[in-house]
Amino acid sequence: MQKQDFQTLINDDRIYTKAIGYTKSVTLKQNGTSVAVATFIYINQLYKDLYTDGEYFFVGLDLEGDNVLRHDGVQLLLYNPQSLQFGFDEKRVDFYAAPIEITLIEKDQFKELPLRNNWSSYYLVKFEKREANTLKLRFGNRNLGYQDFTIIKDREKN
Repeated sequence: MQKQDFQTLINDDRIYTKAIGYTKSVTLKQNGTSVAVATFIYINQLYKDLYTDGEYFFVGLDLEGDNVLRHDGVQLLLYNPQSLQFGFDEKRVDFYAAPIEITLIEKDQFKELPLRNNWSSYYLVKFEKREANTLKLRFGNRNLGYQDFTIIKDREKN
C-alpha cells in the first residue's frame, strides 16, 4: 500500500467518525408502518473549506414508492424566524424555510460518510447560511406528519 493510499484511508476514517456526531435519523410512519426513513448529516464541519456559503446536509432517503425529496412531497425545512409564511387564510403557518438547492447525487459520492445503502436515494441539500449554532429542522409532509430535530453546528462552542 502506498503512503498516499494509507493517508486517504486515515482521512476517510476521521470523516466517518466525526460525521456520526452530525447525523440524525428520522422515521415517518403511517398506520404503524414505516413509509419513510431518512438520514441527515450536517457536512459543513466535515468539509470546512468546501461548504461555506450555506448550511449543507447529506440526505439519504428511503421512501415507500417514490424515493424523491422535493418541495411537493416529503420536505426538509430549516427553522428561520425571518421566513414568515402565510396560508390561504392569512394566518401564520410556520417559520420554516425550504432549501435553496436540492441536488440528487451519485451513490459513489461522499462514500466516506456513514449509513449508506443501495436502496436509498442521496441528496445534497443547501439552506441559507444561519448564524445560530443550533439548527432546527423539520422533516415530513402534511399527510405523514412532521418530525423536528436539531443539529449543533459547532459542538466545541457548547
